[in-house]
Amino acid sequence: MSVHSYYVGVDLGQSRDYTAVSAIEEPIWVPRPTSNRGWRLHLDLRL
Repeated sequence: MSVHSYYVGVDLGQSRDYTAVSAIEEPIWVPRPTSNRGWRLHLDLRL
């Protein structure tokens, strides 16, 4: 199950300006419970 927060913004501007609409999704990560059984994969990625 994943949980998301959404933010919406609107800039109407002046009569000669463009109108801007923005919708942003912010995922909220819920960590899984750790277990000592089974396989485990650890990746150390560096950019």
